[in-house]
Amino acid sequence: MSYSQTLQAAGGIPAFTWGLHALSALLPAGLNLSPAGVISGTPLAAGTANLVVQVTDRDNPQVTATKNLSLVVVPAPTLVTLTPSSALSNGTAFTLTADGADFLPGAELLWNSSPRRPTTFVSATQVTATIPGTDIFAAGTAQVQVRNPDGGTSNSLTFTISSSGSLNISSIAPASGLVGVAVAPTVMGTATISFPANSQIFWNGVAQTTTRISSIQLTATIAAGDVAPAGPIPVHVFASGLGGGISNTLGFAASNPLPTLATAAPPRAVAGRPGPLLTMDGTGFVAGVTTLRWNGVALVTSVLSPTQLTAQALDADVRFAGAAQLTVFNPAPGGGVSNPLTYDINNGLP
Repeated sequence: MSYSQTLQAAGGIPAFTWGLHALSALLPAGLNLSPAGVISGTPLAAGTANLVVQVTDRDNPQVTATKNLSLVVVPAPTLVTLTPSSALSNGTAFTLTADGADFLPGAELLWNSSPRRPTTFVSATQVTATIPGTDIFAAGTAQVQVRNPDGGTSNSLTFTISSSGSLNISSIAPASGLVGVAVAPTVMGTATISFPANSQIFWNGVAQTTTRISSIQLTATIAAGDVAPAGPIPVHVFASGLGGGISNTLGFAASNPLPTLATAAPPRAVAGRPGPLLTMDGTGFVAGVTTLRWNGVALVTSVLSPTQLTAQALDADVRFAGAAQLTVFNPAPGGGVSNPLTYDINNGLP
């Protein structure tokens, strides 16, 4: 770990200039002493350096003083083994034993960089800590380290959390759909592993009311508002208790619909007047995504529902009589440009 310490001098006339005396030992590898009196750097090896530092003031004649200092570089802790080194998901709290070297009293065991208290210091080569069940709720991995009170932190070892029931999703049907359109996907498991009776489908991380059709088949109805945004929506299954756990995750491919335009209100504009606030009716409008285009240029658009939006035309858009092409656009995945709608700009009163 990095180190920085500023040396202090009393008396004399500042500013002071610092250095090592000719009789001094060298600084530990990785450390330097600046003329301003700062010892800094990252030591590369443990050990003790017996230094003779000297400081010179700005008096005339200059005055130099020396001081003997011992600089001790304490080794960082080393982590060698974890016992146990794995656990099943959705389990209960357990004691984790970390073996290694150069642990100091007060050392903490870190779980994904977060301290697990209390950590019990057993010896310079062993610490233990209680890992709560919440840390192994889901299958995955955790990085374990040991940190000494002086801040020295060990290498990390991987703790593996395996699915307690090996729940597995083999497919989702349908596997894709349109944003804003409700869907009732069927989640299929495998013939060799049953979904427990309390299994739940999680859609984008949120538990859904789930119907267990069979030991390998679940279904749930997903509301239209939850089929968003466009892109892969993660789906997994969770069941508590024996045979449960968290399954693998598959993606439901949500695509933006191809929009259509039907009507515009007001139905026309008057040349030379302020740009109208347009209310457009159609289909396939998506909040925060769909934009109305005036001759291909996007307007500031607010989606009121999947079938209605508003957009503000600019004054410059209706300065002269003529006609504009209105279209609606949804970006990929899916999406595209709607059919065009001709919008007239008349002279005088419509």
